[in-house]
Amino acid sequence: MRLICMILFIPYLAIKSIRERISVSIASRMLRKEYLCFFGARISASCKISPGVKVNGKRNLTLNDNVFVGSNCTFVCYEEPIVIGKNTLIAQDCFIITRNHKFNVDSPIREQGYTNNPVKIGDDVWIGAKCVILPGVNIGNGAIVAAGSVVTRSVASHHVVGGVPARVISVRR
Repeated sequence: MRLICMILFIPYLAIKSIRERISVSIASRMLRKEYLCFFGARISASCKISPGVKVNGKRNLTLNDNVFVGSNCTFVCYEEPIVIGKNTLIAQDCFIITRNHKFNVDSPIREQGYTNNPVKIGDDVWIGAKCVILPGVNIGNGAIVAAGSVVTRSVASHHVVGGVPARVISVRR
């Protein structure tokens, strides 16, 4: 395994100049967008998608103008859409999901199927690192979600929320 990693990484090290390394990084970012769009995602040309981003249900993902998605984020949107507004920042390791298990006591959970609810994130929103956004949540324009938060309910515009579960901390003025 170590040998395979070295074989794949050595050509990158052979690129001597910073300019060449930046152009390789830009090319890989463009390939990530093209790959997602090929499978049905709607992604603005001005979006930036970092390495390690995973999307399950690509056809239900919409990223509007100037959205930044940090590394290792996961979007799960099989049946319902995830729509992210303009100029939104999503830090690394966030998890946004539109699906949840049903959990009646009548039968085993694994046999009950799923509930699906869309997630909408407004314009000019900042989502801190390692946040979890659950099905059915709407985050209003200009809101901030503190790092490590679990958002279980909708967030009003210009509110700052944080915690597990996320609660209002303040209002932006």
